[in-house]
Amino acid sequence: RYFKKTVGISYNDYVNQYRISNACYLLNNSDFSILQCALESGFNSLRTFNRNFITHLNITPSEYKKNSKKNH
Repeated sequence: RYFKKTVGISYNDYVNQYRISNACYLLNNSDFSILQCALESGFNSLRTFNRNFITHLNITPSEYKKNSKKNH
């Protein structure tokens, strides 16, 4: 409760946002597959990774990766 009161979001949401941020970095700056990015970012399954990615960014990891390649 203290964390949520201080930061404004729950600890789990904070950790997931950090993991998604790390995954975005890996998707943009490595040749890792989406599964490798998910595992390197601390997700235990591709399903959990996809669900969290869509929740935070409103697009799938594959769409994100495709869009980031277009912009480089």
